[in-house]
Amino acid sequence: MEQFNQEAMIAQAKTFAKILASSQDFQKFYAAQERFHQDQEARALVGTFQEKQRKFQEARMRGTTLHDDDLDELRRLQQDVQRNQTIMAWAKAQQEVIRLIQSANQTISAAAGFDFGQTLSGNGSC
Repeated sequence: MEQFNQEAMIAQAKTFAKILASSQDFQKFYAAQERFHQDQEARALVGTFQEKQRKFQEARMRGTTLHDDDLDELRRLQQDVQRNQTIMAWAKAQQEVIRLIQSANQTISAAAGFDFGQTLSGNGSC
């Protein structure tokens, strides 16, 4: 009997995942992600910003002082990222999907009587 319940639960979870993946929020995310992957300039900008940010964080961890030029470049790159419509649409779509998943987690957790997300991840986040 337990095997049947587990199989039924897995089937329902798969159905739920398909419904979630076909939601408007996920569809917007998929479209924004595709536009981002097709936009070489946006991808290059994010890559450059992340690399500069990583170097900045490494320097801070080592206690190395960065030159004003390096900080100015990091700020400029951050502004460029924030002005890029493709990147910002992708980031917004990601946030909407995260909110949707968190909402689904809360609904499932309330119905089940335990933190569903924590059970799956072990640390309380989805």
